Amino acid sequence: MPAHFAHIVGTCSASEPESQQHLLGKRWLQEWLSGRAEVAELEVYYPEIQQRADVVVTSRQPPLVLEFQCSPISVGDLARRTAGYHQLRLNVIWIMGRRYFGSHFGPKQYKFMADDLALWFLDSSRGILSHHQWQKQGWQTTHFTKAASRFRTRRFFDQAQQEQRQLESRLYYRDHTLLALQAVAYKQGHHLAGVPWEVHWAQTHLPGLPQPEWLMRAHWLLYFDNQPMTAAADLAFWNQYLALNAPLRHQAPVLEAVSHRWQQVLVAGGYLSGDGQWQRSLSWFPDGVHKRQAWAQARFQAN
Repeated sequence: MPAHFAHIVGTCSASEPESQQHLLGKRWLQEWLSGRAEVAELEVYYPEIQQRADVVVTSRQPPLVLEFQCSPISVGDLARRTAGYHQLRLNVIWIMGRRYFGSHFGPKQYKFMADDLALWFLDSSRGILSHHQWQKQGWQTTHFTKAASRFRTRRFFDQAQQEQRQLESRLYYRDHTLLALQAVAYKQGHHLAGVPWEVHWAQTHLPGLPQPEWLMRAHWLLYFDNQPMTAAADLAFWNQYLALNAPLRHQAPVLEAVSHRWQQVLVAGGYLSGDGQWQRSLSWFPDGVHKRQAWAQARFQAN
């Protein structure tokens, strides 16, 4: 299990109703903030926007709103409530309760991420507030209690073989997203499972992408197959991935970083020139079997 979730496995149990968890969490946050020389008020109502904030740190200017989210919330409601606070020039941090704990981060968690690329969780029963901050080298996790704090970094590694297994598994189980892309690949004489290994190299590992980074790269290769790659066409391609499931952050800069890194990979491999012109084509494998065999052979020769 990933280290950043090792302490928060499970979901809300019948012995700890969500309303009780919510109440305990708000009180814990108020006491924790008091121990850090901050002043916080609970259940502050703002009539201008008809919203009641869970916790407001009034010692900050402007005041900081903390929303402790234990129950389900739609993307639309999340965006609306956040916009309401911003209308009053209030900053807001969303802190997730036990319903959102799990062994990895996914869309359910990433919708709470803002432009600072951070996620917050509170285990109110154990008194542990966890802050997960994305950094280029990995996730830096800080666990706060009322008495102390500790942090660790979980570094990113390229997982090409694992991603290849996921690709073949999703094709086998007829994942609709991959089947649609496989149909495009088939028309161009390719098998999606044989996508070049380069799509797996040197990824940004940016969080909350609408699709896995390697999959968007595979789509990009098919999109620009045997046609010139212009800046306008490249922008149009990435803009189709601007998703509606990330209401608290600007996705365009994130996708721009993904695009830039991918072009760096292609330039370094001699496939693209510095001005974005094709120099040579990437080699697709006939299928996943041949792709994995090529990997094994390359590893054998390297040793």
